[in-house]
Amino acid sequence: MTLIGRCLFAVAFLGFGVLQILYGDFVPGRPPAWPAQMSGGLIWAYVTGACFIVAAVAILVDRYRRGAAWVIAALILAWAVTRNLPLALADPNFGGAWTRLGKAVALTGGAVAVAAAASRRRSAMLTIAGSVAFGDVSCRDRAGR
Repeated sequence: MTLIGRCLFAVAFLGFGVLQILYGDFVPGRPPAWPAQMSGGLIWAYVTGACFIVAAVAILVDRYRRGAAWVIAALILAWAVTRNLPLALADPNFGGAWTRLGKAVALTGGAVAVAAAASRRRSAMLTIAGSVAFGDVSCRDRAGR
């Protein structure tokens, strides 16, 4: 991954973290609203927003980049993909629920691609999986071969 690509990814997640703290809700991948019968939504929004900010700064300054990218991927997978998946599967018209799920998968894939690029022994499978999930189907020679 190029330096500019990594920096733009990190700046985007810096912004997502700030927005999460301002809105008090999970922003990337736009999952459905936190269930009213469950408490703690605001706390989780603040904690994950802070995690996005810390991870983005780590990626920007090139310290612990691999771990920071995995944190971003795990948070999006846990909060956006899993919360959007049931709604998408229940939508026979392939409407907005599928679009939100696709955004979450793309963001997760981008984070996986950043993590794979930061690894000393770049995993071809992780690089390809991250690129495809991000929407880059021309992933030839991404594994550093």
